[in-house]
Amino acid sequence: MGDNPPVNAAPARETPSGPDALRTTGRFPLALSQLGRVHRTIMSRPDIFNSVFNDLRAEPRQITNSPNSPRDPPEENGMSVSIDMGRADEDAAGADGPTRLNPETIALMAMMQRYLPFVLILLAKLLIDHGIGILVGLALLLTFSHANSRLKREIGLQARSSMSGLVFLIIHILFCILLFYLVFADESLYSGLWLAPTFLPTLQNSFPNLLWVVLVTDSVLKLITVECKAIVAVLPATTLPYAKRGKVFLAIEATSQLYRAILPVQPWLYYLVNSYEGAYRVLGFTLASVYFLCKFWELLARFKMWHLSCSQLFKHSVCS
Repeated sequence: MGDNPPVNAAPARETPSGPDALRTTGRFPLALSQLGRVHRTIMSRPDIFNSVFNDLRAEPRQITNSPNSPRDPPEENGMSVSIDMGRADEDAAGADGPTRLNPETIALMAMMQRYLPFVLILLAKLLIDHGIGILVGLALLLTFSHANSRLKREIGLQARSSMSGLVFLIIHILFCILLFYLVFADESLYSGLWLAPTFLPTLQNSFPNLLWVVLVTDSVLKLITVECKAIVAVLPATTLPYAKRGKVFLAIEATSQLYRAILPVQPWLYYLVNSYEGAYRVLGFTLASVYFLCKFWELLARFKMWHLSCSQLFKHSVCS
């Protein structure tokens, strides 16, 4: 009894071995399935070996690890070569574009190079003929700029201003004006400070003389204006309080601008009318009329400003 197997025991199943066992159990390895897929892909596309072989033979590209480096476009049938050539052409065109000059600019530069020596010769002759006048005009301009800036600085200091500096400024301006008129005494330029100048006959058909007289007279009047303001600044506070000096300075400036706008009218009218003779004299009168109309509006604006400044000055004086 002990040697007989149990009645209910199931017969032992034989375990298959080899490839048949793998197929029957259904546990086909994943690596073998992937290998089969790769094999089928290679067999269906034999040209893949050529592409891989060409890539291996090609020169390896230098790959940068910079995150900002642009990625190359996919290479398909030589498209990358054409794109690179197109970029090279665009870069060359962009580099050469701004440096190219059109024919008009080249012609203009050639003309300037051709006529520049003649222009320099005319400028040299102008400096030789009118060099003294140009230097005198520059000297007057520099003197006015220095005196005006010095006066503004002293006025801003008010009670702390330097009386000696203001007195020296007054003497310096007066000396410059007298020296100028003494040097050019034969031209009677001092007569241009009033409305009846004696140098008008010298202006006929002479535009440089007209500019010389007008500019010099205007520069001297600017110096006289600074002189008057400096005299007011020298006055003690008991004679003229500092609170009232602003209106006085404004009235002096308005008067100077109005007078400086009136003085050149007569020289300009004389020059324009007497520049033509005979039938062309009508043209001179026409030009003089146009000049007077243009000047009239400037004189009107100057007169309004002068009237306003004077009315404020006298009104403040009456009220005080």
